Amino acid sequence: MNRIHPFPVLLVDDNDNNLLALSGLLDGVDNLEIVTVTSGEEALRQLLRREFGLVLLDVQMPGMDGYETATLMRANPKTRHVPIVFVTAEMDGAQFAFRGYESGAVDYLVKPIEAVVLHAKVNVFATLFRQRLAIIEFERYVHQVENVLAARRIGPEGQQLRLLIVDDQPANLLALEGMLSDLEDVQLVRANSGPEALRAVLRSDYAAVLLDVQMPGMDGFETAELIRANPKTATLPIIFVTAGMKGRDAQFKGYELGAVDYLIKPLEPAILMSKVRVFCDLYRQRMALEQQSSHLEILVAERTEALRRSADELTESRERYRRLLGAVTHQLFSLRRSGDALRSYGHGSGCEAVTGYPPQAFENDPTLWLTIVPEMDRAQVAARAAAALDNNAISQLEHRIRYADGLPRWVRSTFVRAGTEEAPACDVLIEDIDQRRRVEEDRARLVDQLALATRAARLGIWDWNLATDELVWDERMYQMVGVTPGELGDAHHTWLATVHPDDRALCERAKLQALERDQPYDIEFRVCRPDGTVRYIKADGQVVRNAQGQPMRMTGIHYDITERKQAEEEMRRHRDHLLELVDERTASLLAATKAAETANRVKSEFLAKMSHELRTPLNAVIGFSQLMARTQSLSPDQQRNLEIIHRSGQHLLTLINDVLALSKIEAGGTQLDPADTDLARLLDEVAEMLRIRAQAAGLELSLVLEGIRDEQLAVRVDSVKLRQVLINLLGNALKFTQQGSVQLHVQAEVVNGQSRVAFIIRDTGVGMSRADLQRIFEPFVQVGSHTGEGGTGLGLAISRQYVELLGGELEVESELGHGSMFRFALTLPMASAAPAAPLVLGQVLGLDPSQRGRRVLVVDDDRESQMLLGELLEPLGFVVAYAGDGIEALSRMNSFTPHLVLMDWRMPQLDGLATIRRIRSQADGPQPRIIMCTASAFEEQCTVALDAGADAFLRKPLNVNELYAHIENQLGLHFQRGPAPAQAQGAMAANSVVEVQRDELAALPEEIRIALKEGALALDQHRLAGALAAIEGQHPDLAMRLRHMTAAFRYRELWALLP
Repeated sequence: MNRIHPFPVLLVDDNDNNLLALSGLLDGVDNLEIVTVTSGEEALRQLLRREFGLVLLDVQMPGMDGYETATLMRANPKTRHVPIVFVTAEMDGAQFAFRGYESGAVDYLVKPIEAVVLHAKVNVFATLFRQRLAIIEFERYVHQVENVLAARRIGPEGQQLRLLIVDDQPANLLALEGMLSDLEDVQLVRANSGPEALRAVLRSDYAAVLLDVQMPGMDGFETAELIRANPKTATLPIIFVTAGMKGRDAQFKGYELGAVDYLIKPLEPAILMSKVRVFCDLYRQRMALEQQSSHLEILVAERTEALRRSADELTESRERYRRLLGAVTHQLFSLRRSGDALRSYGHGSGCEAVTGYPPQAFENDPTLWLTIVPEMDRAQVAARAAAALDNNAISQLEHRIRYADGLPRWVRSTFVRAGTEEAPACDVLIEDIDQRRRVEEDRARLVDQLALATRAARLGIWDWNLATDELVWDERMYQMVGVTPGELGDAHHTWLATVHPDDRALCERAKLQALERDQPYDIEFRVCRPDGTVRYIKADGQVVRNAQGQPMRMTGIHYDITERKQAEEEMRRHRDHLLELVDERTASLLAATKAAETANRVKSEFLAKMSHELRTPLNAVIGFSQLMARTQSLSPDQQRNLEIIHRSGQHLLTLINDVLALSKIEAGGTQLDPADTDLARLLDEVAEMLRIRAQAAGLELSLVLEGIRDEQLAVRVDSVKLRQVLINLLGNALKFTQQGSVQLHVQAEVVNGQSRVAFIIRDTGVGMSRADLQRIFEPFVQVGSHTGEGGTGLGLAISRQYVELLGGELEVESELGHGSMFRFALTLPMASAAPAAPLVLGQVLGLDPSQRGRRVLVVDDDRESQMLLGELLEPLGFVVAYAGDGIEALSRMNSFTPHLVLMDWRMPQLDGLATIRRIRSQADGPQPRIIMCTASAFEEQCTVALDAGADAFLRKPLNVNELYAHIENQLGLHFQRGPAPAQAQGAMAANSVVEVQRDELAALPEEIRIALKEGALALDQHRLAGALAAIEGQHPDLAMRLRHMTAAFRYRELWALLP
């Protein structure tokens, strides 16, 4: 309220030079805001737009002159209070002044205007304007405090103010009193001299002083100077009145002494009245302000005391609110508008229980309270908050929020207007109603389900008010008894009339037991319909009691069980017959189950026997062909025949393995063996293995990797099965593509610690028809016109089963003549560590001299198998003994005391499992290491053998390197070996191993070169092993280096070296 308002003045003149001159004259007035316009019309527009404290208005203007402008201002309630001072240069004379005052002017200035005169008049109106604004602000403030001063306006009705008239001539005093006689509530006080005037103004307050200039003794100027010198009267308005002091110097002196106006006699009454009224109004406003200030001081004192008393209460309340806010489990906060956003503040600790976010999260992001509301509810929530802010509306809304864990949760928000008109706010209370909403949703769902169930079950619902005997039925109840609602009353006895006469006593007894003994109301009875039919009804009911245990009502259900009763009767008639049928069917099922179990056992025994019977001779064929290949004295024809024998044996073994693998898959016996695998290395090896075949066929084989090349991708996967699937699919693509290309496209993406890998195999081959696509994955099926390509027709069937076992699905797209595309995707866990490169060891040459003489007992009923193992072990330095069955083996144990036993499974008299158990049961003497060697192909037999006491398990036909590795591990031996391959030994070892040269291979017999080339092209390790065995006899060093190349899958390099 102490702020000094700028005083806005509107200058109106059609001459820009005049406007500039007037603005210059007003430069000395402090805190003045000047607005200039050049017409009356524009002046009116400005006055309607904003508030002005004074209008300096030119009289002569084209169009709307000053008088017309003033008249329109006085006619408008919005502008009639603005003071108007006319400014003119030519209209001199009383008639023009009268017209100006009649138009509403408060003063009249004639150009040229003196700055001191203009400043004095403007300061008067500035004071009046600021006092009026102060009163408006003060009244608004008082009204906001309590409307205490509503009845205390300016003062008591009829209170008069004083006006002092000072003149030494009684006639002049009388004339002035006459001119001012129309002033209402104004007391005119006379003074005949300057000293008397001074005494008067010191005793009482006056609105203004009309002071004569020429007086004897103390003239008017001296009197005015003394009035201004006294602090009590320094602001008293002084209007000089004179007849003789007309000169400009005298006027200047009057204004310099603090006069607010200077009037020359003779005076015009209208002009005098207008000027005096201005200062009377100014005095009244000042008095009102002082009176209201006094009242306000009293009010402020009272309010200060009240505020002091309530301060402690407020502090305690705030502290209690803070404690409650910390303990409450609801979310409490406030909202304010910031631009277009609603920003929150003041969150308590309860927000974390409701939203999962701590208070600091909301302080950091003031819009988080709305951000966590789902988009479907957000606009409605924001609208409710805005309504509370703008319209003082209190509302509640149930909606969802997104909890900190990302899950949706139901809450109820209450919005209440707070703050002030100048700073509106909104208090928000958010309650967690998620559990209640879920209960309500479950209840509503149960109600719907119950209604649906009652309709579906054709249940009738009834309710009996015991106090009023009113019985209410649903529609189904009326249908059961065959009547309409209007045909039956609503009392209990009317229902009893529908009951079969023979069952009424039963119903009454059940009712009394439920009401008096609180027993369940559960009864079956008959009702008689009007059409004469009888229906059976099942009734269940519950008694509802008050707090004193008195029965108030019964409610329950009826359902028609006529069909059930009829069915029960029919069932009774057929019960014995059905029991006979069940007994017969049970016997049949038992027989069928026994037959199925027998068939399954026979199948398993057949597969085991066939596996053993086929693999046992294959063990000899392949093993001895490898041994014979070392013989240096073989002729070329003998070497070629030996290679044919070895190749045929390997092919037969492959067919047996495929058939057994498919059988195991169908029986659910195939298990995954995941291991840490470098996926990039595996894919490179597969592509490198098959690239030879592609080049031989004139095809382009490409490998496209996405997400793998940049860094090693180590995953856990059964690499053997994945490698077989890729080789099968790529091999088929190469087989059925005459020209063009085959592509393996692999995409890998690591997400949340797992790798999502997609495999796509595309070719430009012959494609397949729709009919072929329907049976492409069937076992033993080869589709299209290329059935002469060879194979068992099991590759795709096995591949599909392996992909499903790995967690994917093998899909195919193809069009006849436009190639094919196979694809599958696997989600693989990441490996715990980067897999190491495979270790490739050199060829076993013999035992270390210090370890020679280790004893090995070979137990096998097949003589060829015994001979093969002897040939493989004795040259290395082992002492080998033989037994043809388990009985003989047990007898040799005491005399031979072997370090190692190589035990066959299937043998006459006593098989391998029983023999192992017998050996392990003997506590005397050291126990040998036992390796079970069997021709069975079933994985589960490995577990059986190890459980029986075997230390290791080998499958026939034996892999020589695998056999040596097991022996070395079981006996803790150290074999003497040839050099390891360069690829496995790094850069230094690579420099020490001589690579295979083209001329070395050119010197080999043609049959061996062909076998090597075909084996490399077909990726057939067994075939290559036979060829290498044939080379080893005459060229052991070359055979060793070639074996290193094949072990590292360097088939492409081998194929390129062969002529």
